[in-house]
Amino acid sequence: TSTIIDGRLTGNVLKINSDNVTIQGLTIQHSGLIYPNSGINLSSDNNQIYNNIIMNNYYGMTLYHSSGNIINGNIIQNDDHCGIYLNNSSRNSIKNNTIKLHNFNGIGLYYASNNNTIQDNNLTNNGFCGVNIRTSQGNKVIGNNISDNKIGIHLPSNNIEINNTFSNNNIKIDREYEFFKYDIFLI
Repeated sequence: TSTIIDGRLTGNVLKINSDNVTIQGLTIQHSGLIYPNSGINLSSDNNQIYNNIIMNNYYGMTLYHSSGNIINGNIIQNDDHCGIYLNNSSRNSIKNNTIKLHNFNGIGLYYASNNNTIQDNNLTNNGFCGVNIRTSQGNKVIGNNISDNKIGIHLPSNNIEINNTFSNNNIKIDREYEFFKYDIFLI
């Protein structure tokens, strides 16, 4: 990619509030290094983000209340916190990306980020999880190469993982089970 958008360590590099935007073939770097700054900040729907290099930001990409986005074929690396962070964002497709060298998660799904597809990505050398799903359901983690993370996938119940390849993670899958409360009656 020959076009570089440099945030000069201030704020979000790109903030997308409109629907149906395509971001392709850019190098996006140097957001501000405090929460919630990112290389690409999405708060809109049905965007296409593909074949970009996103690096050296606080978060590589953040999605807030965003759905129907396609994130495909990007290299997302060396961001301070997470490669891709979803908050209340559902029905997004994250495929064929290389997501590596983050201090925390490669991909983090939080706060009712439901029914997303994470498929055929390379998730490598992330300090905590390759994929970290929290308080979200209906997500599919399929056919990813997940290596050299502390935890490959943190997986609550009501999410599925299929045909992922794991190597050199401290823990392959950290399953989070729902525990049911049983009343005990003493007679």
